[in-house]
Amino acid sequence: VMVNRIWKWHFGEGIVRTTDNFGTLGDRPDHPELLDWLALRFVESGWSVKAMHRLMMLSRTYQQSPVGRQDAEASEIDPENRLLWRANRRRMEAEALRDSLLAVSGTLDSAMGGKTVPHKNFTNLNAMAYSRDPVLYQSGIRSVYLPVLRSALYEVFAAFDFASPSTSNGRRGATMVAPQALFMMNSDLVDEASVRFAERLQSEASDSDSAKIRLAHRIAYSRLPEADEAARWIDFLDRYASVAGDRAAAWQGLCRVLLSASEFLYIQ
Repeated sequence: VMVNRIWKWHFGEGIVRTTDNFGTLGDRPDHPELLDWLALRFVESGWSVKAMHRLMMLSRTYQQSPVGRQDAEASEIDPENRLLWRANRRRMEAEALRDSLLAVSGTLDSAMGGKTVPHKNFTNLNAMAYSRDPVLYQSGIRSVYLPVLRSALYEVFAAFDFASPSTSNGRRGATMVAPQALFMMNSDLVDEASVRFAERLQSEASDSDSAKIRLAHRIAYSRLPEADEAARWIDFLDRYASVAGDRAAAWQGLCRVLLSASEFLYIQ
């Protein structure tokens, strides 16, 4: 069961797809021999979750791309990718998305351990079950240390399919709804991340726009921009600055677009 859950979080689907119903009433494993082999390795490694993460992530199966292989025949035979002939494109979970925004902007506190953000039960909620403390979630600590208030779920968690804190759930939903796009356009978290990201580019890259654009793509997308992308970004900066009269605002706009794009939100 544990190996199947670890596999599910890395690959998007478990070897047994009913992660919460691992038995005769659930789905049969797609690859029973692989599941047995992983389970044996898990035991032999001393039940090391870290070793199992390493084993899966260093495999050729995990390192495939969801877009690099266009195989019409395979798509027709196995549209659900149960044979693992490509990777599954997956959106980041709510916690990973918040941490990624902070990391890109250079404000993530990556320290491990410690207590969650301090708060007192009920005293931080108003009659409408909204947080009365505007700075409750403004800490730069990793999302795993944030408080989870069942009656006033953090807006990032609420928008991006955080599992119900009231029940055990091994499989989160994966919705695509308008509030998610609106959150990336209008939220204070993304606005602050865009400002800090732009400041980071100004301090870490040379004065040329091309150098800053290359650095922005390396940080946000782990790749360099294509030649036509770089040219369009420079045109974007020029037009934005001519209208707003502020080159710094243009860079903040560029950073917001990078952070709101599917390439940032989805794991390829």
